[in-house]
Amino acid sequence: QAPHDCIFVIGNICDCNLTQSQWAMLMANLKNKRIFLFFDISNQGLSTGDLEKDTGFLQYFVSQGFEFFCSQSLSKNFGIYDEGVGILVVVALNNELLLCVLSQLMKLTQALWLNPPTTGARIITSILCNPALQEEWKQSLKGLVENIMLIKEKVKEKLRLLGTPGSWDHITDQNGSHSYLGL
Repeated sequence: QAPHDCIFVIGNICDCNLTQSQWAMLMANLKNKRIFLFFDISNQGLSTGDLEKDTGFLQYFVSQGFEFFCSQSLSKNFGIYDEGVGILVVVALNNELLLCVLSQLMKLTQALWLNPPTTGARIITSILCNPALQEEWKQSLKGLVENIMLIKEKVKEKLRLLGTPGSWDHITDQNGSHSYLGL
C-alpha cells in the first residue's frame, strides 16, 4: 500500500521474529518501491540477550545494498534513563552522499544544542572501552532477558490455569520485553 519513494520509520524491529524468506520478501518489496528506511532501536540486547543477534538484520540490509538511518537509544540497555544518550548511524552507498548527510546533520545538531549533556555518554564510553565492564554489561543484559522470559512464562501459565480460551504460546514465542496479546 505504501507509495514509491517514501520513508518508513520502523521501531522495535529487534523484537521481530522474521524468517530468512520473510526478510527477503520484505526487502524485495522495499527495493521495488524505493523506500528509504529509518530504523529506531531502543532495546538492543534486550530482545534475545545477544547484542549482535538483535541487530543482525542491519548487516543483512547493508549486504543487500540498502541506504538507511538507524537511531539508537542507549537508555534502556544501559539503564540510564535520565541521561538520554543515543546515536544515529547513517548507511550510504558512497562517501560523497555520506559527507552531504554529515554536513546537514552537523547544522541541525548545532541549531538544537550547543553543549549537549555528556554524563551518560561518559558512562557508556567507560563501559564499552573496558573489556571487563563490557562483558559484565553483556551478561547483565542476558540476565534481564532471562527474567523477562520467566515473567512471560508465568503470565502464559496463569492464563492457562485460569482456563482462558485459546493458545497463549505467542507470548513466549515473541522476542523482547513486549508482548502482543492479540486481544
